[in-house]
Amino acid sequence: MRPAKTYPVTMGGQIENTDIEQALMTSIYDVGLSKRTVEILRKANLTSLAELCLKIETELLQYRGIGLRTLYEIKEVLTMHGLSLGMKFDSHLIKEMSNNRINSDW
Repeated sequence: MRPAKTYPVTMGGQIENTDIEQALMTSIYDVGLSKRTVEILRKANLTSLAELCLKIETELLQYRGIGLRTLYEIKEVLTMHGLSLGMKFDSHLIKEMSNNRINSDW
């Protein structure tokens, strides 16, 4: 198994690549996944690409309804956004990005 990618974070806790930050904050509803896949991920409480990227293949395959075809669809969408499964980020950074997304929706 190849090691998970890590992404640089500046001293202030900001991701250096704003494209990656934007992609991570994207909702699973907005990336072109099939309705079936979105529903499976929603039931698993995975609603953003950031939450999805923290998972590895074996974790996703444990969710009811996710098989190889669905896993391929998820990996394809993540790749289109420059992301992959098994990425490593600080959990506080993910929470901060989620809070920023919620605050920007107001």
